Amino acid sequence: MNSMLRWVVIGGLFLLPFSVLVVADSLFFPFITGKAFFYRIVVEIIFGAWILLALKHTDLRPYKQKIYYVLFALLGLLFISNMLSAFPYKAFWSNFERMDGFIALIHHTMFFVVISSVFTTYKLWQKFWNVSLGVSVIVCFYGLLQRLGVMEAIQGGGARVDGTFGNAAYLAVYNLFHVFLAAWLLYKSRSKGARILYGVIGLFNLMNLYWTATRGVFVGFVAGIFVSLVIVLVKDKEHKRLRQIAGGALLLVALLVGSIFALKNTEFVSTNPTLARLSTISLSEGQTRFTVWQMAIKGVAEKPIIGWGQEGFSSVFAKYYEPSMYNQEPWFDRAHNIVIDWLIAGGVIGLLLYLSLLGFGVRYIWKSEWFDTFEKALFTGLYVGYFVQNIFVFDNVGSYLLFFATLAFFTVGARGDSEPWFANKTISSSTIRLAQPALVVLLILVVYTANIKPLRAGQEFITAYIPNQTPEHIVGAFEQALSKDTFADYEITEQMMVQGPDFLRSQNISEELKQRYFAILQDSLVEVEKRNTQNARFNYAAGVFYNNIGQSDKAREYLLKAHELSPTKQIISFELAFAYINTGEPEIGMTLLKETYELAPEFDEARKMYALGAIYTSNRMLENELLQSLPEDVIATDQRFVQAYANTGRINDVIALLETRLAHNRTNIQNFVSLAAAYVESGDRTQAINILQQAIDIEPGFKEQGEQYIADIQAGRL
Repeated sequence: MNSMLRWVVIGGLFLLPFSVLVVADSLFFPFITGKAFFYRIVVEIIFGAWILLALKHTDLRPYKQKIYYVLFALLGLLFISNMLSAFPYKAFWSNFERMDGFIALIHHTMFFVVISSVFTTYKLWQKFWNVSLGVSVIVCFYGLLQRLGVMEAIQGGGARVDGTFGNAAYLAVYNLFHVFLAAWLLYKSRSKGARILYGVIGLFNLMNLYWTATRGVFVGFVAGIFVSLVIVLVKDKEHKRLRQIAGGALLLVALLVGSIFALKNTEFVSTNPTLARLSTISLSEGQTRFTVWQMAIKGVAEKPIIGWGQEGFSSVFAKYYEPSMYNQEPWFDRAHNIVIDWLIAGGVIGLLLYLSLLGFGVRYIWKSEWFDTFEKALFTGLYVGYFVQNIFVFDNVGSYLLFFATLAFFTVGARGDSEPWFANKTISSSTIRLAQPALVVLLILVVYTANIKPLRAGQEFITAYIPNQTPEHIVGAFEQALSKDTFADYEITEQMMVQGPDFLRSQNISEELKQRYFAILQDSLVEVEKRNTQNARFNYAAGVFYNNIGQSDKAREYLLKAHELSPTKQIISFELAFAYINTGEPEIGMTLLKETYELAPEFDEARKMYALGAIYTSNRMLENELLQSLPEDVIATDQRFVQAYANTGRINDVIALLETRLAHNRTNIQNFVSLAAAYVESGDRTQAINILQQAIDIEPGFKEQGEQYIADIQAGRL
């Protein structure tokens, strides 16, 4: 039994590096969810097996080192912070897009405890890192195929590779770890063949890092290399040759980095997508991040001690939204800065505890009996590089795995004469026998609840998006996914709201099926709302849905909540304003549109929405004032203006817009058809026929359909 449990634990630990290869196409966010569920299930299994072993074998228990206290203190703090947060449920479970939250940190802690308790020898760790490097070769090969155009990268249109991560930044930090690990094993190897192998693996990872064109990780990598080389120059007295190499390498790094910026305007750099991107590193390029950080700091000032809880940045982003960010992605759930993200999640205490983990990692590197000065310099540089790149991005399953694995590696290497916890505490065989079935039952319950249920919900959910599915299947897929009652419900409900208006307006779907869809969505909205009352994004999405299906009164309820949570976010104000206009309170709607426009007058969308409001409220003077600064074709190609004029009975203005649209694009037959329809609506059938005849002359393939339209117009059927 003990032998089998040992194999389960050790085998599971060696299996974990393979988690980065998992891409679950049958799940929502396949590059994230597949890896996370694989990682969590394996960690849960090995943790259960390890408990049974540790009950009997005291040498497999964690050793008395301060880092454990820091890690458990961090867990305790975040538990309190999460429970006091705006939405504790999400703080605990996170979502499919991130697979983070408190449950993720629990798994990372479990992984750290098990691997630091079981991998107590240098040889085991060396084998583990060899496995990880082997997996990195597969990941890099995937990246190479993307670079060659054989496989498609999710990001960058081929200019940036993302490997099996679906995100170039996630791949880059993974490569960063393995470049340093390969350099370490190259240094430790004594055979020429092994050195060549590790050199090739390190170079392969370095090339993939370069191909990701991830500026934050590039800065981190350079910072890590710089620190490692400086330490070797200053402290490595035992390797004169290495010090000479370090000095030369330092000059080479400075020369290479400097050349990228010095030559950024040359054809060589500007025509190379990767070099061109790296050469744009500057304070001005980081303006968006700086704005987000400024917003985040306001949130930190409001709750400085224990923060907003995990996943709490969404609340801060909404509350302190800066209107000048109108041209950026609408919702940020991370500050993209590890220091600020920890301040948001756990306040000053949380940040200090996180930095303490890094601090203990560096301390254990230098305390380790396994490393000489060069190795200590190398690993210190690794942690510097990891920390610096995290100032611009955030962690993911792959980087967390490597961070906690290296942290455990350094912890074990610095163990010295430490003793295991409860070294003198033995557990009787009868107690262990009683514990075994209880732990097995608990393990099955945890694996099913925390992984299998949401995994199945995700699989059901994604089938609704398989092309050519029947409406019955789509409704059934959503219903089955929601029946699992998991943390996936939010994202499923949000997608149902996005898809809902088109589904409910479709002429090819029965009323009975529409009612079923609507009933499922409404029931889910009620349940999801209980967990997301203070979520501006959720309330906004619900408001948009109800606005789009003509239930403006219901839309107002949700949009008012969203506006209270994010008073300066323009897209929320737009929807709320038109909900007021549509429910007979145009004065309130126009006041809100005016206030929103004045937040950022340079925002063309705000100008357009204000002008649309003026159209619907028949304020011609304001309408003309707002539209005069917009290009004619911009207005003409915006269907909302055509619809607004049509809805307010201004058919001549509809015709004028469609004439302008046609003048700018006579290759699109739909432009002719729309204009002809407008002339029919105005009563000018002769001109409508003339427009259709022009379309037939331009596009012979339209002849049959165009002549049918003409016949229908002449017969009065249109």
